[in-house]
Amino acid sequence: MGFRTVFTLPHPYRLSSWNGIAFLRLHKVYTCGAKRSLLLTNEIMGRLGIVLAIIALLSTNCKHKVNIEKKTALEQTMSKNFENFIANAWNHKNMDSLKSLTVENFTREFNGITVVENKNELEANMNIYFTGFPDLKVSIKKTAVIDHHLFTSWIFEGTNTGTFGESPPTGKKVVINGFSEITFTNEGKLIKEDVYYNELALLQQLGYMLTPPIVE
Repeated sequence: MGFRTVFTLPHPYRLSSWNGIAFLRLHKVYTCGAKRSLLLTNEIMGRLGIVLAIIALLSTNCKHKVNIEKKTALEQTMSKNFENFIANAWNHKNMDSLKSLTVENFTREFNGITVVENKNELEANMNIYFTGFPDLKVSIKKTAVIDHHLFTSWIFEGTNTGTFGESPPTGKKVVINGFSEITFTNEGKLIKEDVYYNELALLQQLGYMLTPPIVE
């Protein structure tokens, strides 16, 4: 009795079904992988964003800290130079100290009127007071520093025993309260001083009288 080998081909529908199942499985695997990859990417980007935010914050804080340190250092230099300006230049009449404290084009205004436009004129202006009030003393009451400006209230005391400008000595003692706004450079040197005080009070303390106007 003979044997026959029979080859049975898959039914076309079955073959199509197998391909479909394989495709679905492959699609599922790919989709899951893509989702995991997307989730991983989002997680990495999220962490990277946090890291960049932290770096930016630290950088901003560092810059802010540096700016504060620079501002503090400048304010300290301004205060120190102002103290030397009063103690050495005014109270000790040391004109050489002006070289390191002021700029060449230093200006000074008295009650809104410009009286000094350079360092030489500053020395000449101060010498008027040194001559008129040999025992003069300037005392600082209060100071405040804002940016490149120093605001101060002061007291000027002295006895008029010498020629004051074109006026002869009166022998009178004066005590004058005043206010100054001083502007500084980026290096902390004095570049301008705006001085405000009561000129009438100074003249009256020196013994001068205010003459009433003649009305016709």
